[in-house]
Formats: sequence, C-alpha cells, structure tokens
Amino acid sequence: VGRASMEIRMQIADDQGDEWMEAYFTFVTLDPETKKPISMPALLPETNEERAHFELGALKAQAKKMARKNKLNLGQPLS
Repeated sequence: VGRASMEIRMQIADDQGDEWMEAYFTFVTLDPETKKPISMPALLPETNEERAHFELGALKAQAKKMARKNKLNLGQPLS
C-alpha cells in the first residue's frame, strides 16, 4: 500500500482448493475532478497472514522503486 495506490493479489482455486491462477493488480486513488493521484486512508493488516502479505508487498514495492531509480530497461541493448 502506498499513499495513493494499492496492489491487490487475486487467486483462483478449484473446488479442492488447488490454486491454478494468481494475478496482481495495482489500483490508484484519483481525484474525480483533476484525475490526479490523491492520498487514501491507511490500510492496517490485522492477521499474521495479512502482515506477511504486507511485508512481501513492501519488498516488491522497494524493488520496483530501485529498478526505476536505476533505470533498468530489461531487453534493451547494453551498447
């Protein structure tokens, strides 16, 4: 969870509980008039499982920020 965005993890499982698909979606809170990102209320994890997901999300967000900072362009020639 960021100040104006939130990553949502969705899992799809069959009737036996076997997971067969997982996806991540990023939602951004926008001001309805300006269409610019605005701050949203903090979301607080309540269970140990939620805390673990929040911790993983924080690590992923940090890695994304580092990649942007280092301007890593995967698939681009190094010349």
